[in-house]
Amino acid sequence: MVLARGLIIALFVLEMVHSVDIMGPISIRTPNLANLDEDDKVMSVSEWREDVGQRYSELKPPSRKRLYFSPQPLAKGELLRRLSEEKVKSFDSPRPVETGCFMLDLDRTCLFGNDGNDLGIALQWMDKPKETVCELYRFLVNPSLRPAFEEFRSQVKNVKVVIYTMRSSLLYYNSNFRGIIIPVHFSPDWHQDGQLYIPPFVRSASELMARYSGPDLIDAEYTDMLHAIERLLAARDAVSTALGLDEGSVCVVVSSKDKDVARTATTLGVRPSSTYLFDDNPKIARCPGVVAVKPYVALDAERRAALVRFLDEQMPASSLDADLIDFMVSAAPDETVLQRDAFGRPCWAIPEAAAP
Repeated sequence: MVLARGLIIALFVLEMVHSVDIMGPISIRTPNLANLDEDDKVMSVSEWREDVGQRYSELKPPSRKRLYFSPQPLAKGELLRRLSEEKVKSFDSPRPVETGCFMLDLDRTCLFGNDGNDLGIALQWMDKPKETVCELYRFLVNPSLRPAFEEFRSQVKNVKVVIYTMRSSLLYYNSNFRGIIIPVHFSPDWHQDGQLYIPPFVRSASELMARYSGPDLIDAEYTDMLHAIERLLAARDAVSTALGLDEGSVCVVVSSKDKDVARTATTLGVRPSSTYLFDDNPKIARCPGVVAVKPYVALDAERRAALVRFLDEQMPASSLDADLIDFMVSAAPDETVLQRDAFGRPCWAIPEAAAP
């Protein structure tokens, strides 16, 4: 009988508690949800559910609202084309803009799929080191990202690169271990307007968790959150490397509600009029400062082959735990990267983009 996805993940996290350095025992202190203000209550029961974080931190079968369709893969140069359109509208000046902000969504924009469509969590499940998880994300970066960045940089003297992502579990952690929602807090000055601003100097998940100041977590919750942060920072570093940036130069903004480019730019100290968010989310496509792009949901033949080779080396499909296989094959149709063949054997099913 196939186990529910949430039960599988819960068992995985409980198992990992014994193998991760959690810096000593962490006691239980149940948060008083009655103390949340009205905005927090609304977010805690609704908005966070639509985020990729639900799948890993809600720890029960996902109920994300998703339209089951076959999205077209991001055409080569799509980001560059959209940026060129923006140039006509917003950079029509004989002199470069002094400072501009290149703001990037992660899932299905910078990265293949929705947080790599379970591949990151699969490596963690199989006890692979952090370095291997980081290597995975380098295979997932959208190849159109660097040309778009170079085009932007040619028009702006000083470029600030910011990742702006929905990771509601890092603001409202839904613990299925205790059946509560935990408001997450780190250093007070990192929280502005209901968003978390992770400074570029934060290098590791352990360093970020050392700044945790919210209600106490039990060991399993701590481990689950640590893994989520490891994946987020691995994605950040992969994007930074792809853009040729120095280490420690990319800020990450985490939100649990609709993104607001102008407000976030102001908080970061950059002009909203010179800030552009590249995002595949159709809900915000017409919002000021948003450059809508097609979702990056399929890899070209060469990149797909390279990713499959990496997966076969690090965690062959035949070596995966049965529970992990059950978890991965139960993903939504447009997020499936593992399937069973005619004989019931697991095999990688990375989608390949049509040749241009």
